[in-house]
Amino acid sequence: MIKSSAALILVLLTVLGCTALPGNSQVPNDWMNAQSELVQVSGTQLHLRDEGEEFAETILFVHGFGSSLHSWETVSEILRPEFRTISFDLPGFGLSAADSQNDYTDERTHEIILATMRRRDIETLTIVGHSLGGRIAWTFAAAHPEKVNALVLIAPDGYESPMFRYGRAGRVTPVTRLLVLILPRFAVRWALDVSYGQTPPPPETVNRYYSFLRQAHVKAAILERTRQTILEDPDEILPDVMIPTLLIWGQQDRIIPPANVEDYLDALPNARSVQLAGVGHLPQEETPERVAQLIGEFLAGRSLQ
Repeated sequence: MIKSSAALILVLLTVLGCTALPGNSQVPNDWMNAQSELVQVSGTQLHLRDEGEEFAETILFVHGFGSSLHSWETVSEILRPEFRTISFDLPGFGLSAADSQNDYTDERTHEIILATMRRRDIETLTIVGHSLGGRIAWTFAAAHPEKVNALVLIAPDGYESPMFRYGRAGRVTPVTRLLVLILPRFAVRWALDVSYGQTPPPPETVNRYYSFLRQAHVKAAILERTRQTILEDPDEILPDVMIPTLLIWGQQDRIIPPANVEDYLDALPNARSVQLAGVGHLPQEETPERVAQLIGEFLAGRSLQ
C-alpha cells in the first residue's frame, strides 16, 4: 500500500519546473553571513556553517528538497548556547555548487556527511533532518550507527508514493520539463503556501526560496536528484535504528501525511512523536521556537548510546 506522498517534490517539479534550461546562474551571496564558509568536501564546494562551542555536543541539520541551511537559522541560534550546530546546503541547493560527480543519491550525501565529520574532528553527533533530509538522516543512522547518538526527524520522507515507488528511479515527464521556461515569483509563493499551515510564509522567506530556485544549477540538481531517487522500503531498514528518535510533524502537513508518523513509530524501536497543531510541512520555519524547545528537551532527557 502507498503510505506517503512526495508531494513537495511534485509541487516543485510541476509548479517551479526542473531542467538544465537557462536560468540565473549568479550565486545570491546576500544570503551568506559571517559564519558562512565555502568549503571543499569530497570534491564539491559546500556552503556550511559551524557554530557554537567546539567541544559541545554536536547537532547536524539536514534540510529538505529545494531548501537550504537557512531553514534552520532560528532553531540553530536557539540551541547554540548548549550545542555545537552544523548546517550545510546539500549539493546543488542553496549556495552549494552542483555535485562534482553529478551524484545526488542518499549514499553520496552520506559520504559528504562522513567527510565533514572527519574534517571537523567529530566522532559522533545528533542528526536533525527535515523531509528529504529526514530520509538522509535515518538512512545514514542505519548505515553508520556508530556515528549517530540520536535522531530528530521532522516530517521525514521515505515511504513510497505515486511518484516514487520502491526500487524504481524517479520520473520527470516532458510536460514538467517545459514548465521551467518561466519561473514566476507567484509560483514560488504558491508552493510555500501549500507547505505552510495556518501562518502564511513571510515575504523574506519567499524571496529566499525564489532567489535560490531560479539558479540554473539548482534546477539541474532538482532534475538529477529526482531521477536518481530510488526508495527502499523503510520497514526493512528502520527496525535496525536503535538510537533514541524524536518525530515531529505538523498536523496540517499537506506534503507528507501526518498519518505516516504511525508507520515510523511501528518501525523504529526507540521513537516517540509530537504533532503540532496549525503547522504544515515546515515546522522549523513556521514555529522554530517550539521546534528548538522540543529538540532541546528530547536531547536533555535521553541517554547517549
